[in-house]
Amino acid sequence: MAKTNAQNLPNKKEELLNHPDHLKREFSQLYIAKVTGDMWSELSKICTLHEYIALILTFINQTQEENLRKFHQPQDLLPKKVHALNPRLNKHREF
Repeated sequence: MAKTNAQNLPNKKEELLNHPDHLKREFSQLYIAKVTGDMWSELSKICTLHEYIALILTFINQTQEENLRKFHQPQDLLPKKVHALNPRLNKHREF
């Protein structure tokens, strides 16, 4: 696992799509090794690997949201309202 900065991620878009699955498998192997007590020298990689997976997934989600915002504004990207305003009746729904 090579250390990558957030500034270098936009240049590696194709690599990043398959990369989280590989990293998750490596993370699960390290976690199993931690539980069973094997490979104490490799256990220091767990924290950095977990942060790197989060960094990649955050970048992927941000780019997907940016692409969605270019075309339309779906329900989950609309501005959030106070919970009390949502069930209130509109003028055309009043009795």
